[in-house]
Amino acid sequence: MMVEEYVEGANDLFNATRTILIPVDHSEYSIHAVEWAIQNWINPKTDRVFFVFCRQVDPPAAFLADADLVITNATTYNGFEAANEESKQDACHMLKAYSDLIKQAGIHHTCISLIGNPKEELLNWIEKHNPTLVVMGNRGLGAIKKMFLGSVSQYLLDNAKVPITIVPLKCQ
Repeated sequence: MMVEEYVEGANDLFNATRTILIPVDHSEYSIHAVEWAIQNWINPKTDRVFFVFCRQVDPPAAFLADADLVITNATTYNGFEAANEESKQDACHMLKAYSDLIKQAGIHHTCISLIGNPKEELLNWIEKHNPTLVVMGNRGLGAIKKMFLGSVSQYLLDNAKVPITIVPLKCQ
């Protein structure tokens, strides 16, 4: 697991009795899950929330195919580095928005950005930190897409050994 950075919101003096993991991304499903958790589950007096975002950084195929290309193809490398930095900044801004949202409710929280496959990295984080509960949105993939693509929520339901609450998006 590669932890990229911690973002604002942490208060190390607060001794939480429950820890709640909320995996987040840019989707309306994620925003809805956070709002639902604030309204229905989180207690500001006892809980610390961990917002965890996992971003995939896919190196160009040239890096994976031939070690000589890594050294000789500086243009590809520079483009990859620029895209990686942009992705990192985007993650930081998104986590700050979640921090601002939950700060209004007076809830202790920590924002974490991870790098890697979201399914694997989130499961690793859960196994290492053993949160009291995971609350996450559900993208609502159909059966066919779920069969081919899988879903992070389904993967965590199948593999994590902590309670998980899946919050579906409200019907419009």
